[in-house]
Amino acid sequence: MPQYGYDADIGACRQFIYHGCDGNANRFGTFTECEAATATCSNKCM
Repeated sequence: MPQYGYDADIGACRQFIYHGCDGNANRFGTFTECEAATATCSNKCM
């Protein structure tokens, strides 16, 4: 299932294929949700 997460190596949200069960806080259903969530992070770490 396609999801989005912040990738610190490139400094932006990117799509990935999620194969897990629970995940973590760095997993969003849309690119827009990822961008909105990481926009307020000072160091972009989640």
